[in-house]
Order: sequence, then structure tokens, then C-alpha cells
Amino acid sequence: MSDINLGQTPSELAQRDAIHVAVVPCVAAHELRPADRVGLYRNLACTEAQVSDITIIGVVDPYLTRNVRQGERFWLFLLPNTVTGMRHHWSHPLFPDPIGRVCCTREESEQWLRTFAETHDCPSFDILIAAATDQPIRSVDPEYYGTYDNDGEYLFFSGRDAHSEIPDEFWDHVENYTGYKNPKRAKYFSCSC
Repeated sequence: MSDINLGQTPSELAQRDAIHVAVVPCVAAHELRPADRVGLYRNLACTEAQVSDITIIGVVDPYLTRNVRQGERFWLFLLPNTVTGMRHHWSHPLFPDPIGRVCCTREESEQWLRTFAETHDCPSFDILIAAATDQPIRSVDPEYYGTYDNDGEYLFFSGRDAHSEIPDEFWDHVENYTGYKNPKRAKYFSCSC
């Protein structure tokens, strides 16, 4: 792909290509037209005509076939060359990543979780993943009961050693690795041992 500078006239040598455009869902502070240049004011999209001291950061989805009414959601196309990184999950100074978002591959999350299981006083990787995703724990060892309970503060294991704090990053990696978002993000391991 060649360097394409949207908002500028293409050179004589330019050929057809494809591009990524960073987009973010926004809410309209007032009625907006497709391709209106907007900024954010109190987390709502506004034009300079409505709020004179805002910084323009993008345009209303130019492909819309009607205006966006006040309070409606729409895609905001960010201005070219303003995002600080992009791999389909982009970053931009005005849109911090949501809490709990891990920006790494599934394999990297798996490795993080395996290392965590090996270095903390908690059950094995497979047991942890089963409990973190509300799946039954299967055990061939009759000495262990193989049950757990997650009350949102403690991830409690019956018959297994588990004594450790659970950082938020653990749940972020579980979600990234498994695709399962557990609404109960326990803060500590506990056991009946």
C-alpha cells in the first residue's frame, strides 16, 4: 500500500488502493449532517458552529443518507494521521482504551495466564481457565473435589490450594484468550484446604 493522505489531492502517480480509517461510535449533541467536521464537548459530538472552542477531530460518517438527530449514535471517522497506533484496535489520545482491554494476541494472553498459574498460589492453568469461564472442572484426581465458586470478590476452590490476589489484568487476559467475559471479576483466590 502506498502512502495515501486523505484530505489532500492525490498525485499523478496515485493508483487505486485500500485504507484503514479509525472510527469510534459517538452521540450527537445536536443535529449533524453526513461529513460534518466535529469535535467533542462533554463527550458529545459538536460542530464549531455550536461550540466555538472545540478541536475538530473527525467527520460524521460521510456515507449516511440522512442527518443524525440530537442524541443519536453514529460513526465518527477520525481525521487522517491523528491516531497513535492501529491494528484494527486503534488508540487515540481523546479515546482511552476501556478498562479491561488487553492489546495483545490470544497467544500472548495464553502465555501470560500460564506464567501466572505457575508463579502464583493457585490451581493449574486448565483449572483456572475452567473456573474463570464458569465451566465445569474435570479432575482425574479423586483427592480433589473439583468445584469452585466465584462471588465477585473471591474465586473459591474446594479441595485445591488457592491463596493469592487476582489482578484485573488476569481477567483481561482470560477474556482475550477465551472470548468469555465473566461479569464476576473476583479479586482474590481462596480455598477450603
